Amino acid sequence: MEKTHIIEHQSHYIEESDNGCSKEVSSRFAAVNCAGVCVLNKPFTTDVPAGRKDYYLQYMVSGELLVKFDQRIRPGAPDAVMKPGDMILYYPNTHFCYKTNSPEIRYYWAHFSGSSAGQILGECGFPNSELLHPGCDEYIIEDFERMFQDFILRGPLFELSLSQNIVRLLYDLAILCKRSAPRPNSDERVDRVIALMHRSYNRELTMSELASAAFVSEGYLRALFQEKCGMSPKKYLSAIRVSEAKQLLTQTSLDISEVASSVGFSDPLYFSQFFRRLTGSSPSEYRREHS
Repeated sequence: MEKTHIIEHQSHYIEESDNGCSKEVSSRFAAVNCAGVCVLNKPFTTDVPAGRKDYYLQYMVSGELLVKFDQRIRPGAPDAVMKPGDMILYYPNTHFCYKTNSPEIRYYWAHFSGSSAGQILGECGFPNSELLHPGCDEYIIEDFERMFQDFILRGPLFELSLSQNIVRLLYDLAILCKRSAPRPNSDERVDRVIALMHRSYNRELTMSELASAAFVSEGYLRALFQEKCGMSPKKYLSAIRVSEAKQLLTQTSLDISEVASSVGFSDPLYFSQFFRRLTGSSPSEYRREHS
């Protein structure tokens, strides 16, 4: 059954009393300052000539916005209409200006920064102040809602979870943007499974669930995955978990059990054995060698 989202106006801030939150954070690889969804049924104009200190992401779900581009960034660029399924990303200190072009609009938004934010956006291929077309996708709304849940629940590691979730959101948007371009050795069914793995590597993923995401049998998925990726789904998922664990070991002070839990292992001992088998080092050894 298709999931239904009730979209209502909401805003969430890293500091509950901070409704401005325009700031650059370099102490994390990625840091979400605030996020929300804008739902308005009356005319409005937003014009911020100086821009913000952080990155500003908008993802349109209904209605239209008339966007005026920063002429310093895109000289001669005409106004553009932002429609459902479109996104735009404004870099720090970039003038952004837009106004309603329809009776009712709804868009999701996030402001973020971080020491690796620029590198992440470069790898995703997201330029400054350019209208992109990832399309309307349920996964993107779920990515935003995961961040909203982090803000609301504010668990002991909620800022780390926010960091992971903004990267996951940017990744999913980048994948959707690239789907319209021809790619060698690509299969949409495998792409959907890979996207699911990157979103949900921190929980148990069965072959049945992966095959359901691709709408094929488990055996056929194994064959497709091997053909397109040169490895099994299990091996690919293991590589994601090890990669994420390496990042947490070198860029955070989480203890080994917390790292294990963050990448989907309830047993720290089994995680250590798994990590050593794939890297040749224990998590503690890897941290000492690479920190």
